[in-house]
Amino acid sequence: MKVNFLKSALAIAAFAAMSLPAVAGPITANLGWQSDVLNTAGGATAGSAYTFSLEAGQTASFKVTDQFVIGDSFWLHNAASVLLATSSAFVGSANAIIGDGNGETGWLSAAYEKFEYNFSGAGDYSFSIFGDGVGGVPAGLFVRLDVVEGLAVPEPGSLALLSLGLIGLAAAARKRKQA
Repeated sequence: MKVNFLKSALAIAAFAAMSLPAVAGPITANLGWQSDVLNTAGGATAGSAYTFSLEAGQTASFKVTDQFVIGDSFWLHNAASVLLATSSAFVGSANAIIGDGNGETGWLSAAYEKFEYNFSGAGDYSFSIFGDGVGGVPAGLFVRLDVVEGLAVPEPGSLALLSLGLIGLAAAARKRKQA
């Protein structure tokens, strides 16, 4: 009975993963969750390589979450280096299949594998997601890129004026105390 359920679950997950449209090439920031699919165990996802650019003062948060069959594993690669990886083990027929269709259920659930990687500094970024679907079947996942403006850094002249103002206030308060 468990074997039949497992086969059915894997078949449903494979069908669902293959029917998802993948993000291709440049990823657009701040659009929310976008679907991607891993067609070959150990290979790159259909949406890889992801590319984006940051300007001075911007930071980016790249999130990946599974939401189909619990037990899929993913790795974030920058050229030949692994930046971040999930680790999980297939736990049998207790696996949940298919969440809300936009990634948020998988991201909020403790059951699904996920990771977040932060980028900072102006420049062009390119990376890929590799993975291993449970039992070698295709795996669906969701990705999200959020880019935010950094805090404004005061100019040196502004800091000097602020310092002079604080020194002046301290001197005035000291004079009042002495009088």
